[in-house]
Amino acid sequence: MTSDNTVYLDNAASTPIFPELIAQYGPLLRDAYPNASASHRAGYANRRKIDDARDRLLSVLPLPKDQSNVVWTSGGTEANNLALLGHAAAVGSADRVSAICSRMAHPSVLAPLRHLRDAGAHLRLLRNDNAGRLDLNDLAAAIDDNTTILSFSLVQNEIGVIQDVVAIRSIVDRHAPQALLHLDATQALGKIDLSTLATGADLLTLSGHKIHGPAGVGALVIADSNIPLKPLIFGGGQQRNLRSGSLDTVGIIAMSLAAEKICGLDSQFHNHVRVMNQRLRSGITKLVDRRRGSVAVVVHSIEAGSPFIVNFSLSGYQGAVVTRALSERGIIVGAGSACSSESVRASPALKALGMSDNVAFGAIRVSFGSQNVPDDVDRFLGGLQDVVTDY
Repeated sequence: MTSDNTVYLDNAASTPIFPELIAQYGPLLRDAYPNASASHRAGYANRRKIDDARDRLLSVLPLPKDQSNVVWTSGGTEANNLALLGHAAAVGSADRVSAICSRMAHPSVLAPLRHLRDAGAHLRLLRNDNAGRLDLNDLAAAIDDNTTILSFSLVQNEIGVIQDVVAIRSIVDRHAPQALLHLDATQALGKIDLSTLATGADLLTLSGHKIHGPAGVGALVIADSNIPLKPLIFGGGQQRNLRSGSLDTVGIIAMSLAAEKICGLDSQFHNHVRVMNQRLRSGITKLVDRRRGSVAVVVHSIEAGSPFIVNFSLSGYQGAVVTRALSERGIIVGAGSACSSESVRASPALKALGMSDNVAFGAIRVSFGSQNVPDDVDRFLGGLQDVVTDY
């Protein structure tokens, strides 16, 4: 619950900054203003702070620290674009790219890949089962010696399904060992165990505002600094010429501290989230429509997925209408992906699960953060019952 008594359950869209970071933010804003690329002492001091932030971020990732590189970006969208379009530039031209991804990929992955396809790249979009899991047989049939890059969401942002990256990596190593594996981990860091899932990644996308850090800062982690990438932004040649522009020292430090904090939360915190998840799943099955009796609920998030995301539809109810009515009651949840909230189309990711437009338009996404408590779930369920009654 927020300070104004609002129940905020849209953490997959953006999270509140950790209170400890807010306390540090003021002094950082006051003191860390010198340009980190400058040649004077103050600039060098900020460069060291950014180096420390890099080491702090890499310390929570199961990647080789001595070989990895971190490219700081404006967020997850830019990091995904750099991974995919930077790869295309590195191989020479779009028509030399052969890419594979899921139909349920985030728009910041699908859009650049479709852009490359329009420029001559070969793009294969894989099927998912009705729970959102990647069809590994489809992957094995699609991949070949010409494949140059594969891109998948570690945790899908709308329904929370977790992909089997160990199996994916095994298929890549057998059929296309030369190909790069890019993982969008913006919904995964600090929320699922990365020790086995991310060890097969060549490129890893992260975002500050998904982990209780600031918005406007993200990172593309490159597992081996010898992986060829070309920049999308040109200028002063900062960040090994992979992303020119003055570095956001304050944002970078804050994101690294948030990563350290969220990855340091213990098993009690994760059990706490699972309890809220189960409380929510149980509660939505008890909704009653005074005219029609019990409400038909379709849960799109499997229990084996991320406990931080529960996506469901109420038969006969528009998700956007329900979420707006809830917000008027001080309860904030999502309807589909915030990154495509201006679209009037049903979510392509939900449609890829085989849903009808009616079911997909009815989707409501509840997502948890470190600030949530069981009472937030109870207030949501009470508010949802009121909305159903008044609908």
